[in-house]
Amino acid sequence: MTEFRIVYQNTSVDAPKGEFLIGRSGVCHLVLDDPSVSRIHVAIINDGQHLYVEDRGSRNGVLVNNALTRERLKLKDGDQISVGHQMIQIVSKDRMKKADRTVGLHQCESCGSWVSSKEPSCTHCGATLDITMVKSGQRETKVDGYNVDSEGETALRREPILMKARLALKAIKVAKYDQAEQLIANALGALDAKLSDDEFYAIADAMVALAEASKSEKQISQLFTLLRNTERLISRELVEKLYDTVRRVGYRACPEMARYLGFFDSKGSRFSPGERFIHRRFQGLVKLCS
Repeated sequence: MTEFRIVYQNTSVDAPKGEFLIGRSGVCHLVLDDPSVSRIHVAIINDGQHLYVEDRGSRNGVLVNNALTRERLKLKDGDQISVGHQMIQIVSKDRMKKADRTVGLHQCESCGSWVSSKEPSCTHCGATLDITMVKSGQRETKVDGYNVDSEGETALRREPILMKARLALKAIKVAKYDQAEQLIANALGALDAKLSDDEFYAIADAMVALAEASKSEKQISQLFTLLRNTERLISRELVEKLYDTVRRVGYRACPEMARYLGFFDSKGSRFSPGERFIHRRFQGLVKLCS
């Protein structure tokens, strides 16, 4: 039997014997924080000879290579399984091991598929691939920021929040707003007050871009909650972006915005001249939205 790995985002595991459950429930082997996913949505079944996928009575069904399936279906190398807004791929261990001996594999940042680094674009979604390949015969080979060890295992080495923000911006460009929102939600789950400015503003920029592209006020309100929860003073660049965005979206002042203004006001006695200017600009933004 061909041995397979189950790949989700930037992690992968061996397909175990028996059932591998996927859904929102904590009993599942892969738990997806996605409201479009059922509690126990789908099972990947390894009978020792073949790998199968089987819908477990989900509300929204399961797509295999973009085709809806309700029956047990045999899986093959490269198959893509869509569960809600999430994409899981089946990759043979042989193909992953070849990454260390030949040209390597690269994960498309638009759809998550694993494709050969020889390809100039993703063979599944057509997105252009940004690949840097270093091949030196060493045990470790770098593929666009990933490390592929001698067993062909792939581990993410770059900052996951920055990666999710970058992926969200790419999804927004191709109008995959649900996918972008899920990536942002995943990144928000890891945010705390200790984030670097680069990390914080990368996800903040993605939130503003999604708000403007989808004409959604939700992301702007969440941004003010995020600023307040992390006790961070908004940057001048972000304020100026919001001036443009609130006009295009038609955003109106909300409790989240008012709470953040109260926090901002409370810090005024210690402001530098530059911070006082940003404070005045933010007060003007609130008036604009009122």
